[in-house]
Amino acid sequence: MKVREIIREAGITEQTFYRWKSKYGGLSVSEARRLKELEAENTKLKRLLETRRSFRYWDFVHDRTENGRNLRVLNVVDDYTRELIACIPEHSFSGFRVVRELDRIMEMKDIKPRSMTMDNGPEFTSRAFMSWAYDKKIRINYIEPGKPTQNAYVESFNGKFRDECLNLNWFKDLKEARRIIEAWKDDYNHHRPHSALNQMTPMEYKKQFILTHQTV
Repeated sequence: MKVREIIREAGITEQTFYRWKSKYGGLSVSEARRLKELEAENTKLKRLLETRRSFRYWDFVHDRTENGRNLRVLNVVDDYTRELIACIPEHSFSGFRVVRELDRIMEMKDIKPRSMTMDNGPEFTSRAFMSWAYDKKIRINYIEPGKPTQNAYVESFNGKFRDECLNLNWFKDLKEARRIIEAWKDDYNHHRPHSALNQMTPMEYKKQFILTHQTV
């Protein structure tokens, strides 16, 4: 069969045909089609892995303890696996404290996101945070003021977190808040199936993804 016929039947370009031919020798139509499928699958997997490296969503949720003190919870969510990477309650966060928590999370999870999406609150626009992001070569994507839909997934998660955890508990103090919130985080990650994850929990989905694509 002529080259042009193989190219037309397999649905590939001439450049691709000769690139494959130089690597694999002569190609039939069926072989060319299979290589096209494999290359498409490999490209898709690489994009998924790139997503796993790039998209981390961060936001604060506000509440009060029983004694009237402010409570701020820093939520860090992976929008691909739905994993709640961190859920950290404190009375307040400085830019330096945020940076310290991010370093701890990145070391613990062995991740280095290439980009982060967040609002432009004072903690995320502080000199400490901006210097940290610059040194780490992490691109910061700020959502526009008044447009929470640009950070839609974490906004949806925050609503769920408030309804299912904060609104159902009146924390006596920070220590109790940490204990209850950590238990909710564990349940969310390990025992809560998601329809978007084929009814798997975030940790089940993450494990399956790693096992399936670890050779990519």
